[in-house]
Amino acid sequence: MKQTVKKIPMSELDALATSEELASHSSSNVSVTKTNRKASRNVTSSKAPAKSATAAKKATAAKKVARPRRVEHPLEHLIPAGWFAEDYIGRSFGVVEDKTVLSIARETKQNTLIFGPTGPGKTSLVYAYAAENNLPLYSVACNGALDPATLFGGWMPTETAGTLQWVDGPVTLLMRHGGVLYLDEINFLMGRVSAVLHPALDKRREIMLQEHNNEHVKAHDDFMVVGSYNPEYEDTRPLNKAFRNRFALRMHFDYLPAVEAELVTSPLLLQLATSLRARHAAGEIETPVSTNMLMECESFAADERLGSAFALSNFVQAFGVDEKSAVEEAINQMMPALGEEIEGWIIEEVDEEMDLDDDDDSEIGWADAEKEG
Repeated sequence: MKQTVKKIPMSELDALATSEELASHSSSNVSVTKTNRKASRNVTSSKAPAKSATAAKKATAAKKVARPRRVEHPLEHLIPAGWFAEDYIGRSFGVVEDKTVLSIARETKQNTLIFGPTGPGKTSLVYAYAAENNLPLYSVACNGALDPATLFGGWMPTETAGTLQWVDGPVTLLMRHGGVLYLDEINFLMGRVSAVLHPALDKRREIMLQEHNNEHVKAHDDFMVVGSYNPEYEDTRPLNKAFRNRFALRMHFDYLPAVEAELVTSPLLLQLATSLRARHAAGEIETPVSTNMLMECESFAADERLGSAFALSNFVQAFGVDEKSAVEEAINQMMPALGEEIEGWIIEEVDEEMDLDDDDDSEIGWADAEKEG
């Protein structure tokens, strides 16, 4: 009996994962929400009794009648698409799920701070929560160039020459109508913006628009603020203590193997990430390996127009010049199995005899792909 390679569609590889493999990626203090998204799609229970077409239509009609009619939100265009919620893999802190923390924050009028390295799902959580609850969301990329007028509003010219009208900014609109204000990389927020926000983040829950006759805008019951930051960013600034104290609920997001096992199919790619993260922790490389990087690498490899050679080369380009040799060394130690696995190939035993050409393209080094191009 000899071994040969057989190409398996990526969708079928999901069935190869066992509960023991997933268990090996478990965490002692943080757990993944057990919603097996991949395995649950398009699955119908064989124990469910069959229904006639007429009965099915009646049941569907009954559900439509019973379902409350969704009222269109004034900021409907800011509500994230439903797939943000459908594709999100949650995590739990003890027995409390991450989205439950946000629900509690919304109900108790508290602000939430999410911090951790780049790419473990901080932003994904916020978008998934807003999509699931039909809440408008406005994301602010905090940086030094941020102009308060673009957030809170200003006087704009009208079609009538020489006349101006006040136009609310997105933050003001959220406070009036409800929604999620997401302050991304909040530690880069400039003082001229945070000063206006301060009253909205404490018990007053209001802002004052000095340029609009000192109008006081009270926050809607569904208005909530979520901030996130990466303490490992170069030249990052620590959060001002007074500003940090306005965020009563805090969640630390790190790379969670149990979550990544749901998002990334290749065990070898996950093994590579573990190896590189150990080198990052030891100070050998500076660039962290994010969950997004792993998902992109696997996605590019599965695309027949790109393949594993491009995907791995592209993965290496995310690292600095002084880091690339260490990353390439780690990849080479796993080749060619890593390239075959992320591209959707597995090794399996077959009964029939087959001769494999020693010069098969699958043996071409991934690092040679650029030279051949």
